[in-house]
Amino acid sequence: METARSAPAGAKALALVRDAEPDSVAIDVAAARRGDRGAFAALHARFAPMVHAILLARVPPREADDLVQDVFVAALDRLAALRLDAAFGAWLAAIARNRAADYHRQSAKEHELT
Repeated sequence: METARSAPAGAKALALVRDAEPDSVAIDVAAARRGDRGAFAALHARFAPMVHAILLARVPPREADDLVQDVFVAALDRLAALRLDAAFGAWLAAIARNRAADYHRQSAKEHELT
C-alpha cells in the first residue's frame, strides 16, 4: 500500500493560482471592473485559497476567514487602480499581506492598561 503525503494547503492554493490562465484572469478582471459581479465571484473562487493561505501564515487562524473577506472587499473597491489586469493575483497577495500587517497594528492598540 502506497501512502502519499498531501501537500500543505498553502502549496495547493498557490498551485491552483499558478495554473490559472493569465488571459482568463485578465478577462475576469476587466469584466469585474465593468461591474460584472459574476466575474469577480470567479476571481474570488480562484484566488481565495491563496489569500487564505497568506493570512493563515500571518494572523491567528480564527481571524483568517474574516480577513479574506476584507481583502476581497478592498480589492473590489480599488479595482480601478490596478494597472495590469493579469497581475491581479500578485496585487491581491500584496493586499493580503498589508491587511495582515494592519491587523497586527490594530491589535497592538487594543491592549488596555489597568
